[in-house]
Amino acid sequence: MTFEAGYLLVKETHASSWQDEERDRFLRYMILAIYDNEGRNLIHYAARKGDKYFTTMLIFEAEELRVLDEFIDHKDHSGLTPFFYLCLEGYRQEIG
Repeated sequence: MTFEAGYLLVKETHASSWQDEERDRFLRYMILAIYDNEGRNLIHYAARKGDKYFTTMLIFEAEELRVLDEFIDHKDHSGLTPFFYLCLEGYRQEIG
């Protein structure tokens, strides 16, 4: 990692073994699986803020990990899903 012109740059790494690939997939999953006290995950927050680019990136990441349904259909304590927030913010791109 380097810090240039106010940005943190992370060089892409490539897994050198299947253990590295599994660890990478696990860490990527865990980032998506963090929930707050209201039962909201990262996709809930991106969708609620109306950040369509970050939301899209998270959706693609979940889809690549084959866990999209788990996160897009997860209800927070208010009974609302990230998909609901996406619709509320006018997100019209087909998902999945």
